[in-house]
Amino acid sequence: MSRRNCFRVLKNLLAIRTLFLVPIAFLAPLKILEDGEPESRCAYVLVVMAILWLTEALPIPVTALMPVFLMPMLGVLPGPTICAAYVNDTLLFLYIVGHLAISVYKECLTIPVYCRISCYS
Repeated sequence: MSRRNCFRVLKNLLAIRTLFLVPIAFLAPLKILEDGEPESRCAYVLVVMAILWLTEALPIPVTALMPVFLMPMLGVLPGPTICAAYVNDTLLFLYIVGHLAISVYKECLTIPVYCRISCYS
C-alpha cells in the first residue's frame, strides 16, 4: 500500500469516527435529562463536551463554543448571559492581538520590524 493510500484510509477513518462519535456523545448521556432541572441540563452539556473533548470527534474550538448554543437551547441560561462570558474586553483584546501577530508573520513583516527596532537600540 502506498503512502497516499495510507493517508486516504486514515482520513476516511477520521471521518467515520466523527460520524459515529458525535451522535453517541449526544445520545449516551440522555438519562441525565430525565430530571428536567436546569442543573441536570447543565450537567448534560458538560458531559457531552467532555466526551467530545476526550474523543476529539469535533475540533476543540467547536466543542468549546457548544455552550453558546446548547445552554439557551436547553433553557439553562439566556444567550446574552452566556455570550457575555465568552466575549469580554480581555478575551477580545487577546483575540485581536493574536490575529494581528498572525497577519504580521504571514506577510513577512517581522524582519523589517526587527531591523527597525534593532537600529534604534
